[in-house]
Amino acid sequence: MVDVRPGLYYYDPVRHGLVPLRPDVGRAELEHLTSHQCFFDAAQGFSMTATVLGLGTAVTGAIRDSDTDDLLRLLQPGEFTTFAMACGRPRLGQAGRHAASRAVTGT
Repeated sequence: MVDVRPGLYYYDPVRHGLVPLRPDVGRAELEHLTSHQCFFDAAQGFSMTATVLGLGTAVTGAIRDSDTDDLLRLLQPGEFTTFAMACGRPRLGQAGRHAASRAVTGT
């Protein structure tokens, strides 16, 4: 992001902008809190690449951690799942709309 200083921010959807919460928190502390994982960069790059390829994307932290760790054969306790990313072509319904839009609109 251009012209955004390091720190903690809150996204205000009414103003469609960032509100500084803790401008005193620096990059080193933020990296420590996330165990030096650049997952936001990874998720952003993943989503942008998928979009360029014409794919839909989803990123979620709502996963079954233990089951996912077992499936991936992660070495505990040093490796663990924090979130999941997926991409693909959305399944279209009868009217050519995404299946999710049918569920929301009831059609």
